[in-house]
Amino acid sequence: MQIATPHIASNIRLSDDSTPRHYSAEICNMTKQGEKKTYTAVAQTFQLNYLGTKGALRHYQMNIKDRFFLNERYNIIQKLSKAQNIGLKVATINDKLECATNDQFKFIEIANTPTIRNAWQNVRTDLLEMHPDLNKMVENFDQQLKDENIQQLYQNDNFLNFFFADIFQQELPQNKELETKKTIANAVEQIAIPIIEKRKVNVPEDDNETIITMSLSAEMDTEHPNFPIKALTAFLGTLPATPGSQQALKLNYSGIYHIDSEQGTITQGSLNCTFSIGKLYEKTMIINYSIE
Repeated sequence: MQIATPHIASNIRLSDDSTPRHYSAEICNMTKQGEKKTYTAVAQTFQLNYLGTKGALRHYQMNIKDRFFLNERYNIIQKLSKAQNIGLKVATINDKLECATNDQFKFIEIANTPTIRNAWQNVRTDLLEMHPDLNKMVENFDQQLKDENIQQLYQNDNFLNFFFADIFQQELPQNKELETKKTIANAVEQIAIPIIEKRKVNVPEDDNETIITMSLSAEMDTEHPNFPIKALTAFLGTLPATPGSQQALKLNYSGIYHIDSEQGTITQGSLNCTFSIGKLYEKTMIINYSIE
């Protein structure tokens, strides 16, 4: 089979195999603001099952097997804080997600919203029994999980948007950059920032090698109608900048996918995304996942 041909590079088949695939993933967020530094890292193992098509969409069952916090050395944190225990408790509403994608493996929507809401009701009751002071947090989740809001909640999820990579069964010419528009949620504090992600496909020279590499870079989409210039200006006003000084917002973005063209799956994905404002503020998101 001639792997390194323009035809195969431009039409990577997406697997229809229903055999469960097992993954491990880490999602890290780090923020630096002056002397203050925050770090959160969650690891999870999960199983992905292809359920077939329903209408125009492909459906996948994502079942979380385990989830835990990591320290900065990537060791499991054994003694959790109150906030970490609450975070793990709330996260269980996502233990069983039915994700719908298009034919290119792009995340479109969550298909099992009733399951999520039912799980939340059980978690909600337990949280308020253990922590009566969490009324405001619980009310916020109630609002986010309403019919008019729940799809946006998952469509804005950075991990789902990276994992479901939108790279199959479409024109992907070799060694040329392709642009796709995305939005990074909570890029600067709670502010979402539109970007233009640039993807470059590198097909191996060895015809017997089935792993195709796709490298990622990006720039901010400052011409996007929803680019949050007012929100960013307001946030800058909260930072201890010298009056009249110019503080540039910068983006450093790099990533990679390893795609098995024979199996029609992504075997590994990595992303490192950092937004910074001069030396006053920096926020980094790191996502890694791989098939076990």
